[in-house]
Amino acid sequence: MLSPADLLQLASDFAASLPKSEDYKEERSVSWGMICAGWLRIDDLDEALEALSEIDEPRAAGRMRVETCKWIGAHPHLNRSGPDFLRETIAEIAKWEPWLYLSETCELVTGIYRVLGEDAVRELARAIQDGFASSSVLVALSKQVSEVSGRRALLLEAESFAVEARHGDRDHALLQVSEGFADAEALEDADRVASLMEEPNLAERIRSLFSSAESAIQEATRALESSDEPHKREDRGADDPLNRLTRLLRYRYNDLKVRFLVDMAARGGVSAGQIESLLTSLEFSRVEPPRQPSVRRDPSGFDDKAFDRFWFDRPIHLHKNDEDLLRGEEFGDVIDPVAFLEKVTAMFRRFGSVGRTFSEHQIEQGLGFLLGYPFFLGGYLFRADIPTEPRLDCVRSMICPFRDYYATVERFAGSSFFMWWDNAIYRGEFRQAAIEEEIVNVLEDVLALPGQGCADAALRGLNHLHPNSRANALAREYLEANRRTMTAEQIEWVTACANGSAL
Repeated sequence: MLSPADLLQLASDFAASLPKSEDYKEERSVSWGMICAGWLRIDDLDEALEALSEIDEPRAAGRMRVETCKWIGAHPHLNRSGPDFLRETIAEIAKWEPWLYLSETCELVTGIYRVLGEDAVRELARAIQDGFASSSVLVALSKQVSEVSGRRALLLEAESFAVEARHGDRDHALLQVSEGFADAEALEDADRVASLMEEPNLAERIRSLFSSAESAIQEATRALESSDEPHKREDRGADDPLNRLTRLLRYRYNDLKVRFLVDMAARGGVSAGQIESLLTSLEFSRVEPPRQPSVRRDPSGFDDKAFDRFWFDRPIHLHKNDEDLLRGEEFGDVIDPVAFLEKVTAMFRRFGSVGRTFSEHQIEQGLGFLLGYPFFLGGYLFRADIPTEPRLDCVRSMICPFRDYYATVERFAGSSFFMWWDNAIYRGEFRQAAIEEEIVNVLEDVLALPGQGCADAALRGLNHLHPNSRANALAREYLEANRRTMTAEQIEWVTACANGSAL
């Protein structure tokens, strides 16, 4: 029997064995973050703080610091080191502030208030550099104070920070202060603060944006649920611990070993002898090669070989439950869209060799990351704030994966090429004539390539460009040139592509 503490100690020992080199940094930070959360779950703050001290990636360390502060606030009497940790967080908030989301900064309030009191939260607000965040902290505190005059005093101080917030944040800061006064039934103050806003209808616009976003999310969810792609239909099925451990060992990712130990600790420990034997085996304790960075990171700074591997050198999930684990946890926005497009363009142009370096399943998965979630390449192609030429150049390069790879594969084991233009073409208010015309040029070339797969992908792309007259004409020309060799079903589908109505 391995108790939760035994499992977390195994996890700590394994994480401590990971090399301190840069290529293991993400795995180390993710592993120690999970271990910290695991120790908090069994109410051992001292061990949690030891784990937290091992996280050297600042975003991950900041996020776990917030979680630790929240735990201290929920368990104020369980450990004497809690108050000191909260005071340290206040004193060092300038260090952590750049790495925390606004909501996470506000999550510090409850723990600090419960353990150290109102003055400590005010000290936190004054130590924060961003006026919006300072104001938000005091508004959050005001919701926990019941005495009316005390709430008003906090909101007046929050107002003083809000009016000094940087342009773009100022109205949002004033809006939440106004709403705080309204919640406190100080309606004159609420109206007075609202009158300071440059955009008086901001609240209505935010509600409208949230409503639109919610509708879009619901529509996307319905689309995913109704998808008939085989890998989307995959049944998650039963996933017992032994099967899961066996799969995770096959992936050979260090942080997934740690995750299994922490998850089993949360479930109360391990009593199965076969699992215990695996967990204490040389195979489990072996440090694997560093994994690819999270697929949600910005790869623009990688060299060509590393850039190719970022997309395609990843294991294919053996169970639907593992899919997100293999993507990685860390997030990072693309900082330089032009550099990103240039790297993608160069990769497309060498796709003949890239495609033969990896398996078809890896190519399918990697193109899914690039064209769909999380990068949505089509969004970059139609972004007006990015110079036109890099976007056009990227579109032009898209002939290469079709010509140099897809057209040479007898039966490709996936749908990414057939669905390529579903993701690459943005419609509605984002349409741009220059980009669309270059896409038509590429689709005309793809349509002329050998193989029905290329023709079908091109026709589907032409369908999505409706009502572009040249796209419609190309689809009709293809239909007339090939009608004699087509089935009735094929004729119906190509006709629908020419009319922009194909599903």
